[in-house]
Amino acid sequence: MRSRPEQQRSRTRRRRGLAPLEFVAALPIIITIAALMYVVGAAGLVKSRSQAVARYANWRTSSIRNGGGDPRPRNWSNPAVLFASGGAPLDGAN
Repeated sequence: MRSRPEQQRSRTRRRRGLAPLEFVAALPIIITIAALMYVVGAAGLVKSRSQAVARYANWRTSSIRNGGGDPRPRNWSNPAVLFASGGAPLDGAN
């Protein structure tokens, strides 16, 4: 009959080296979850942008603006631009 410390040592010897194997076995699940997080985030971004575009298009054609059917009356300012252009150089900023 083996003593208790000897039994514990033999158990640890049998389990040695299983952590990398368990990681490799779980890696496809982890990668799949990360990919799904990316896809859901991208879909949310597209949905948010499309809702903003639809809201803006509806606002432009709304009869409340009293444009009389003109979606862009002359007394309204130009719409905002969604991109940025280069500014002045920052030579004298400091």
